[in-house]
Amino acid sequence: WRETSPSEIPSDVLDVHTMRFPPPPSLDKEPALVIFAGTGVYYWPEGGLYRFGPFWYMFIDGVWYRAPSYRGPWIPVGILFVPEPVRNVHKKRKVVYSPGLVEDRETRVYYVGNASIYRYGNFWYYYKNGRWYRGNGRNGPWIRIQVVPDVVIRVHNRRSGPKIIETPRRIEPPGREKRRR
Repeated sequence: WRETSPSEIPSDVLDVHTMRFPPPPSLDKEPALVIFAGTGVYYWPEGGLYRFGPFWYMFIDGVWYRAPSYRGPWIPVGILFVPEPVRNVHKKRKVVYSPGLVEDRETRVYYVGNASIYRYGNFWYYYKNGRWYRGNGRNGPWIRIQVVPDVVIRVHNRRSGPKIIETPRRIEPPGREKRRR
């Protein structure tokens, strides 16, 4: 191996490199960050941007980037160069996309914050009155379906909260009075 200048690298190799690691978007001003409680990791609620210690981290399309400032320069880094607290916050937090679309990081299921509408893969799923529907877009048209991906059901159940099922009270029949003789 030897160090080379960019002019010595064939253009098709440079094209592959820039396709694999597209440059992150530039930020005009410092974004308003929020701290993830108990971690020391600050994050931007609108995207995959984090600050931890002296570095900034950005996650875009499966690639991690690191920079000394929010302005960059951003360089792609391997997962080993991303501190564990940043990776954990990235997995746990929910990212809100406009307008009102939230991503469940663990499952890659997106959902509308105030409705039972989910996006997984290329389809949208809608739950209403015990029935599931599928559509090609957020607003349908909806077709009733019988089979729903398990991951969508898990996210739906997690969002709906635990169902409290009360066991029915046993009602004793009125006691028969014993006749006195």
